[in-house]
Amino acid sequence: MATTKLRLATVTLLLTPSLAFAWGADGHRIVADIASHYLTDEAKAAVKDLLGEQTMADASVWADPRSRLRHRTTAADRPVG
Repeated sequence: MATTKLRLATVTLLLTPSLAFAWGADGHRIVADIASHYLTDEAKAAVKDLLGEQTMADASVWADPRSRLRHRTTAADRPVG
């Protein structure tokens, strides 16, 4: 019985669309905001030196538009040979 449940869970996870695992901009912002609350004072100062007035939440989404462009590339876009 346990083996059947494990197999069912594995198949379900494998068949789940990859988009379901995407965090998206909102997820990135939420994680960065939570993380910023756990920084030491020294780490907060270092982040401020790096980002200036920009928040970690704002900085956390800078690569999202670039990664979407990369994921749209298909095998047809990259001919072999």
